Amino acid sequence: MGTTQKRHAPTILQQTGWQRPFPQCICQDLKVLQRISIYSFDLSDRKFRDYVAARTGVVYDYGTPAQIAERIDFYQNWSDDDIRSRPDFTYADQTSVSIEDRAVWIKIVRISRGKLQDCWELYQNHQARVQPRQRPMFARAA
Repeated sequence: MGTTQKRHAPTILQQTGWQRPFPQCICQDLKVLQRISIYSFDLSDRKFRDYVAARTGVVYDYGTPAQIAERIDFYQNWSDDDIRSRPDFTYADQTSVSIEDRAVWIKIVRISRGKLQDCWELYQNHQARVQPRQRPMFARAA
């Protein structure tokens, strides 16, 4: 299964048939999350990363700015084939990742990307509903 990063991805409902039981529900079904293959989330958006952290407890902003940029690149741009074959896919201590472990990583990344896309849908809907605060208007008493 390949992955595709697009500007606008089909909804999770369109991609998987899964429907939220209530509007702000985050998908917890790992099989559904793995079936999501078209993404439009933007991890370079700091407010989105904060939203993900608040909703899921998963933090992408740890480490140096270079490590954060590397993490963003990995989740947004690396394909399953990259994980399967790139020699620079290593553990933090720079040891190589076995073929068996790479297969597990592909599942983990698919689930993570599915969760990110799920949060992106909710974040986009949330952003659309947030209106700038306006000054209250009061009528003058006669």
